[in-house]
Amino acid sequence: MSTPEPEPWRDPERYKTGKLTSCHGCGNSCRKTHWGAWCYGCNVERIERINKTFADLMK
Repeated sequence: MSTPEPEPWRDPERYKTGKLTSCHGCGNSCRKTHWGAWCYGCNVERIERINKTFADLMK
């Protein structure tokens, strides 16, 4: 049995556009991604917050 593919936002090399920018979350310098100026760690936290919000709404 193969391991499931991780969520796309957990892969720091995926979706990079190459433009250097300032992260919306922590303010550090990072590469802009297709969904905005979020560094890898801040984007994972952001997506998990969004997922939790939707899960709470579905209860």
